[in-house]
Formats: sequence, C-alpha cells, structure tokens
Amino acid sequence: MDSLLDFLIEDDALTDVAVFGMSESDVALALEQPWVSVDNDSAGASPQGILGQEHPHPRAYGKFPRIIRKY
Repeated sequence: MDSLLDFLIEDDALTDVAVFGMSESDVALALEQPWVSVDNDSAGASPQGILGQEHPHPRAYGKFPRIIRKY
C-alpha cells in the first residue's frame, strides 16, 4: 500500500486506476488457449506532436513487445 501511495504522489495523482486482478499463473494459462488474444485499448501516443499532448496510459508504449518477450 505504501508503494502505491508513493506512486500516486510521484504521478501527481494523474493515475486513474491500479488493478491487480489476475495472478501470473492465470495470465500464463489464458495465453496458452487458442481463442485468447492480447488487446491494447489505449489511445495513440507519441512523445511529441499532437499525440504527445495527452497523458497516455503506460500501456500505450511497448505493451506488445513486452508480452511477446515475457510469454
């Protein structure tokens, strides 16, 4: 809980939600199923230009390479 609160302070409370809903073993099992796919519901983001004016969710950057590397 202390780490979560420290993160919110560092982030100037711009974080909308922190969810801890699935265990690592559940994720690994789900990804083994042929009907399961990975989705990214974040909006487009960029470090500059018009897409850089928003406060994007962290998953907007590097989610798919991370999933491929990890699983």
